[in-house]
Amino acid sequence: MAKRSRRTQVKKTRWTFTLGPLNFRWLGIGVLLMVLGYVLMATAITDDPQKIPEVWNNFLAVTVAPFVLVIAYCAVVPYALWLRKRKVREEQAS
Repeated sequence: MAKRSRRTQVKKTRWTFTLGPLNFRWLGIGVLLMVLGYVLMATAITDDPQKIPEVWNNFLAVTVAPFVLVIAYCAVVPYALWLRKRKVREEQAS
């Protein structure tokens, strides 16, 4: 018996990176918010020997900085990672 050779055409899939420019903009905003939060938290650090180092009485360091960090870590960065273009969503749906 003779062997039959089957020629199958292999579809070449084009690999694309999932994250686009919009995702990186949102990630950049998230990183900037993180840096801002840590800078605000560092405003309570002092080298003044007259002040007690354990006392945190700076409003920015105690209240605003943790709020900014929570927004950055829990809202902006996940949004940047989950954000997709509409065209990609439509292709995956069909």
